[in-house]
Amino acid sequence: MMQTYTEQDLIRFIYKEVEICEYFEIDYAVQNDTQLKEEYQSIKESVDALPKVSFNPSANSLNSILSYAAMV
Repeated sequence: MMQTYTEQDLIRFIYKEVEICEYFEIDYAVQNDTQLKEEYQSIKESVDALPKVSFNPSANSLNSILSYAAMV
């Protein structure tokens, strides 16, 4: 019997936030279950549509933090 996977499981799978064994189990399930594959593709398209964000602090912010840390 194949395990039932939730949307949260698929999201964790997409972001590679699962253990290696679970990754392969979900991958196998996605490849062999048409309904799960459709749900995966829908979620994957949504994730891919999210804007790519980069969080890089400015040099001024880093210097302010380092200066404060040196005072403490």
